[in-house]
Amino acid sequence: MKYLITLFSSLCLMITATNAKASQDSSHLRVFSVQELLNDYDSLHKIITDNHPALWADADSLATEQRWKEIRKKINRPMKRWEFIELIAPATTQYNDGHTALTYDFDFEEVEQLIARNGKLFPYRVKLYDDTLWITENWKDSSSLYRGMMVMSINGISTKDIVARILPVVPADHHRMREASLSRLFPFLLWSLYGWENKYEIVLQDPYQQSSTTIHPEGITMNGFFQRQFPRKKWNLQLFKEQQLAVISCSSYNNYTEAIRFIDSAFAVLQQENIRHLAFDIRNNGGGNSSIGDHLLAYIAQQPYMDVYSKTLRNGSMMRRFKENSGMYRVMQNFIKNGIQHGNHYTMRFETKGLDTTIKKENIFRGQFYLLTGPVTYSSAHMTALSVKSSGMGTIIGEPTGERIDLTGENASFTLPNTQLYGYCSLAVYEGAIADKKSKGVQPTIFIPFRPSALLSEKDPVIEKLMQLIK
Repeated sequence: MKYLITLFSSLCLMITATNAKASQDSSHLRVFSVQELLNDYDSLHKIITDNHPALWADADSLATEQRWKEIRKKINRPMKRWEFIELIAPATTQYNDGHTALTYDFDFEEVEQLIARNGKLFPYRVKLYDDTLWITENWKDSSSLYRGMMVMSINGISTKDIVARILPVVPADHHRMREASLSRLFPFLLWSLYGWENKYEIVLQDPYQQSSTTIHPEGITMNGFFQRQFPRKKWNLQLFKEQQLAVISCSSYNNYTEAIRFIDSAFAVLQQENIRHLAFDIRNNGGGNSSIGDHLLAYIAQQPYMDVYSKTLRNGSMMRRFKENSGMYRVMQNFIKNGIQHGNHYTMRFETKGLDTTIKKENIFRGQFYLLTGPVTYSSAHMTALSVKSSGMGTIIGEPTGERIDLTGENASFTLPNTQLYGYCSLAVYEGAIADKKSKGVQPTIFIPFRPSALLSEKDPVIEKLMQLIK
């Protein structure tokens, strides 16, 4: 989603805006004609099929085209644009590519209106796993109240039915990542599709005492949701001196300068404290600038390594929109000049990746390295996992990453002509440096699945396993 890149800046703009713009621009209230919706739908189909470099890597071409036709037949009445998203988003998510979608987003005018009227969202962090929905954090009072309880229904609709309605609009590379994305965005998506806000009737079940209870909490504001689900602090260093262990956690590869400064200072601390075990926790890292992950791994790797064998760019209509002074234009011209051409696809093959030479070499880490991953580990963070897996430079603990081994990227945004809905489409595909192409995500060395029982104990099974390994 676009929030992966512009999340915080968009939020600030929305919160500080007055509702003057909203009163003038009523596109969120407008009902679009069938012909307008059909034109947008056909534009969406053309954009994706004309620009994606590997659209059918994990989907059947005939079946997906048939799905487009079936959905088109359902555009038979005027709709508001968010109704339209729910109907047509499954046409894009069927390709199992989290970098290609038309979906609900935080930048839309509908969200501005929610903020302007102080509308409130579902007030709990949740975890979806195998069609069951669990409360993992109580955002109303930050207590452990209801933690570890299973959500049975919301406002009279069963969780099973709610999940079945929301999942098809969530872009993802595989099912576990789709579950993780829904979990992360559940309050927002619940409001986007159902329109529920402010007050909720929630039926909860204690799976161990086999008892149920009904609660009626008020919601939290959009600002509150952002602060809790996407905190500003992206990096953290935790020391366990007795175990000679350090855990560096990172939730996003953004703000390159700040990230490099943190990494350099963290490895100075590791050297000073004589740390022998280091874990890098990217279980909640959705990606960003891959150079940040490369900088950290340069402190770990003893020799050059690989993350991808090749990169292919498709020189389609969206690629040709980039201006001559843009970085993407220059990259495409380099691929055209030096790459291997197959139609409008251009491929560059790579040798081993050289180590980042800007690190503080006196602080190179020579102890045991562990990488903690999960289904939210995506895009550039997934590339970090590819590097560790292919080189064997560390032990991976947790769940598989959220992306296919041959990942996509360089996604560019587009806007539909009538509804002004926007989406994004991958323009590049990378060949991951792992022979096993069928696995859904980079597979951990030690698999630690989600267990609802861990929610009650408030313990982290992955960290517990890490401690056991060190002992």
